[in-house]
Amino acid sequence: MHSSLIAVMVLVALGCRWGWRSREDAWSSRWQSAWLAFCLPPLMILSAAMAVLLMGHHGTMMGRSVSPLGCRISLGVVGLAISAILYSLLKALRLQLTLSQYSIILLPTGERARLLETSIPVAAQVGFWRSALLVSRGWLTQLSTAEQQAILHHEQAHIHYRDPLWFFGLGMVRRFTAWLPQTEAIWQELLLLREIRADRWAAQQTEPLLVAELLVKLTRQNGRLLHHSSTARHRLQQCPQPGALGTTG
Repeated sequence: MHSSLIAVMVLVALGCRWGWRSREDAWSSRWQSAWLAFCLPPLMILSAAMAVLLMGHHGTMMGRSVSPLGCRISLGVVGLAISAILYSLLKALRLQLTLSQYSIILLPTGERARLLETSIPVAAQVGFWRSALLVSRGWLTQLSTAEQQAILHHEQAHIHYRDPLWFFGLGMVRRFTAWLPQTEAIWQELLLLREIRADRWAAQQTEPLLVAELLVKLTRQNGRLLHHSSTARHRLQQCPQPGALGTTG
């Protein structure tokens, strides 16, 4: 019976994943849909596995004897989840150690950042708890002051919404559910929506046209315009138009 409970939850999880589709709806609807499709299936499977382990394999359930198979499967599920957590923590620790080796610089805006020695313009919030700003040599030399400020606004949006921490957790879910259908597709959808939200935040702090032009410029300079043309097009379409801005929030 316990193994049947696990099987039912897996089937429901598969149905949730197969039923998900990326839609051209409002940002909030897409965000909620992707979150539910990404997080609900593993939550159901883990809940069932924990329930089976708590009940044990002795005695009967609904008049039928309980097999230890369900407990063994549940142990495997919980073990997989723990492995995903430990692997993510190890990667985060290695990233933090690598980041600490980069020199600290003071930006013209007064912000402190870690410097990455590469000619490719790069700026990112790195770390999951107390994230640090990472900028490249190319970012410092190839972009104007206004462009740098727009990117900093974009990165501040990630801090405001606690994106590094949230996506660290979602990364664990991604590893745990790599075997479920559409895991990578929903993950890419969440990444895209995260960047659209940060683009909108930046556009509220500076000229929306500057944000759109900068998006195209950086994509071309990084040599990925063709590969990421769909993502770039979506982000450009979602940039607020001049005169259509609301308050920051």
